[in-house]
Amino acid sequence: MAIPVIKRILFATDLSETARHSFGYAVAMADRWDCELLIVHVIKGETAVGEAIVKMGLGDDLYQEMEKKKAQSARNVLIGKRTEAHRITEAVHEMFSEAEKKLKPSKKLKVRESVTEAESISEEILNVAAAEKCDVIVLGHRKKHLLPEGLGEGTLKKVLKAGTFPVFVVPPPK
Repeated sequence: MAIPVIKRILFATDLSETARHSFGYAVAMADRWDCELLIVHVIKGETAVGEAIVKMGLGDDLYQEMEKKKAQSARNVLIGKRTEAHRITEAVHEMFSEAEKKLKPSKKLKVRESVTEAESISEEILNVAAAEKCDVIVLGHRKKHLLPEGLGEGTLKKVLKAGTFPVFVVPPPK
């Protein structure tokens, strides 16, 4: 039996209190195993069908105006204006600072963060985990039990069902 070597942990966050709580576990694991911690926040994007419905409902002119605003927003990110991506990055940095203060890691942690947009949050988590060759995924869970009926149809259940990665699930704080 081979004992796995943990080199990279993916921590997926929605920036909720549950995620903040589970982040402490991800930091502790990264510190203990002296591995890289990849923090991922996925923004739910529109599906092609959803985009077509929006276009149909708004009409071409209003839809084009909305697309122009989206493009301007992307340019704003590139030139450093405070947009959603910047606020998310700041929130991630704040979570990391809090965890570092509480845990006092034994060495400097190797941390990277990523903010992406995708149609499916769970699929994107699994895609990033595969692309980055992650060894473990850490996710928070809002309920105190993990019975199948308690999982609902959320991201956690989808990652557990579709994934081939070990998933460390953190229940909410007491």
